[in-house]
Amino acid sequence: PVVVGPAPTKTAAPAPTQAPPPAPTLTKKPTEKPTEKPTKKPTEKPTGKPIEKPTHTAKPTEKPDDDHDGRDDDNGDGDALSGTVWYDLNADGSRTSGEPGIPGISVRLIGKRTMADAAVTGSDGSYRFPAIPAGGYTGVEFLLPDGYACTLPGRGSDARPVTADTAFAEAPGDRQVLDAGLVGNYRAATPATAYGWVLGTVWSDDDQNGVRDETYGMTGVEVRLLDVSGGVAASARTGYHDRYTSLYLFGPLLPGEYLLVFSPPDGYTFTTGGGDSHADPLTGITPPFAVGGGETVVRDAGLLPAPARVSPAGGTGSPGNMTSGVQGYPENTTSGDPPARP
Repeated sequence: PVVVGPAPTKTAAPAPTQAPPPAPTLTKKPTEKPTEKPTKKPTEKPTGKPIEKPTHTAKPTEKPDDDHDGRDDDNGDGDALSGTVWYDLNADGSRTSGEPGIPGISVRLIGKRTMADAAVTGSDGSYRFPAIPAGGYTGVEFLLPDGYACTLPGRGSDARPVTADTAFAEAPGDRQVLDAGLVGNYRAATPATAYGWVLGTVWSDDDQNGVRDETYGMTGVEVRLLDVSGGVAASARTGYHDRYTSLYLFGPLLPGEYLLVFSPPDGYTFTTGGGDSHADPLTGITPPFAVGGGETVVRDAGLLPAPARVSPAGGTGSPGNMTSGVQGYPENTTSGDPPARP
């Protein structure tokens, strides 16, 4: 018998089955390395440095020189607005070394329609509004004491005169610094390393207790500054400062001793007691006081309506018998008008 079955099964089966697997296995390696390199290096560098550089370019826009006057118009204080009121010793409109700040000046922040805030300059002449109104502002108004005016327009002053007793500094762009340079009637005879100031108010002592409580400032009252020899160094009248206060100001003064003479208007006399009025009730003169360099000395005076002469018995009822709104004091019957109140 002849056996033929097993011979054809042994020849062709292994060859086609082993050839295909190696070819697809070689393509996996190129896909691992190309993805590692582009993912690491290109993404790290662009995200690190491009973000830092735009942050530095913001600084030139924070500190602009909008009016090209060589001064920095940004105070570096967030949304605050600040500035300095200073005395221009040589009246050239540019602030130089040794020219002092002026204390006690009333400053108003003017919004788009109304006054947004108010401040008073400190001993160095500086003022600050902590926040600019959200709707913006038009500028800053300065109330000038009697005897002071704006200096020449220059690199050190933004203020321009509006009336005899007010000045205004406009706010172009995003200005955060507005200064005002002033000149005055009084000028020190010799230069000093540091100057002093004398300021104060004259108030109406309506409740006659000698204490300045809920009183009103009186404007137009004459105040004279005397040196120790009795000579008149300067003279001024009280002016409007705010709703409750009037203001007089003397300076810049050379260090030394001075005294003040308050001249009450017709129909008024000085208050007594309480301790808030520095003027002698009979003479209106203060005791001598020292003014040092860099110091601000405050001296106030309280006034009240003076008693009028009572007409003789059997009189016809002259105005001297009329009583005023202040208990115990007759109506002012003198020809001079009492000083205006704000």
